[in-house]
Amino acid sequence: MENLLGVLVTFGFSLMAAGFEVHVPREPVTVIHGHYAVLQCSFTPSAMSTEGIVITWQRDDTNEVVHSYYYNKEQLSKQSHRYTGRASIFPEEIKRGNASLKLEGVRPEDSGKYMCFVSTKQADANGIISVKFAAYYKEPVLVIELGTNATLFRFES
Repeated sequence: MENLLGVLVTFGFSLMAAGFEVHVPREPVTVIHGHYAVLQCSFTPSAMSTEGIVITWQRDDTNEVVHSYYYNKEQLSKQSHRYTGRASIFPEEIKRGNASLKLEGVRPEDSGKYMCFVSTKQADANGIISVKFAAYYKEPVLVIELGTNATLFRFES
């Protein structure tokens, strides 16, 4: 009987761990130069204990640590210098299954692939987000100046 109970408990744990997933957008996320962006990442089931949770955001292409959270606090010493003061998560939202990353002052080099990794005492999973960079610009206007000996064409914006 003890063996059967052990099998049932183990099987129940496996089902719970198998249900753990990380969700990120499937489509690429476009971020705007100089603005902030929130890279969405959530995990399920949200009812799981967040004690001992580890959330790590890193570049999938370079393995740079963008942001790291464990032992119930942000681990900024692990962060790549390129993201110092620009990357954060929402610690108060972790208990709701939110592991999203806020990236401030977006730069062209921020485009690429990012991995959101979430680990609990029961299971771990990750998701990869593709980030595209964009910038606003003012439509240029063609100015034509006619002179006696020459015509000057110039774009202004």
